[in-house]
Amino acid sequence: MAAQLNKMIPVAQRIFAKNFKSARLAAGLRQQDIQRITGLSQPYLSDLERLRVGIGIDTMAILAQAVQVPLFHLLQPEFFKTYDLTDDSIWQLYQQFIDNSQNVPYERKLFARRLQEFREALQLTKTDMAQLTGMAQDFLRAVEREEVDISINNAIKLVQAVGKPLYQLLIPKALESSDLF
Repeated sequence: MAAQLNKMIPVAQRIFAKNFKSARLAAGLRQQDIQRITGLSQPYLSDLERLRVGIGIDTMAILAQAVQVPLFHLLQPEFFKTYDLTDDSIWQLYQQFIDNSQNVPYERKLFARRLQEFREALQLTKTDMAQLTGMAQDFLRAVEREEVDISINNAIKLVQAVGKPLYQLLIPKALESSDLF
């Protein structure tokens, strides 16, 4: 049964879990440390790293903050081959864009804005998106208004509809052309 469930786990979640665990270990943090920092339970963190539970953008953002690695990096395959965890200049630069003062994670806002930007560039209406993703238009409106957390499964459906990898919707536009990213 567990092997069957693992086959259904999206590739993006597999990448996130692997990269998060690598970043956590590289930072010298135990799951208990992440629990203390984030308030997420240690059993949940263990299940997350073992691909036994789902995850949403908001929780991924909280975990990225805990290990001080931009979320879009944790969603990139093989990012550790090019990312130097001892150099905090990338994290410091990324921090300039984060504003969580409104109780909505920055990454949720960013995902919503970039999704709308890519959707409009493709001249897709919300009706088109609903048909492409099988999601209700009300849900799509709520996503673009930053009102709801987005599960990784729904995020993948949305990014597939606009033809972009998930991590690309989580890179601040001002940093897209930066040599650091």
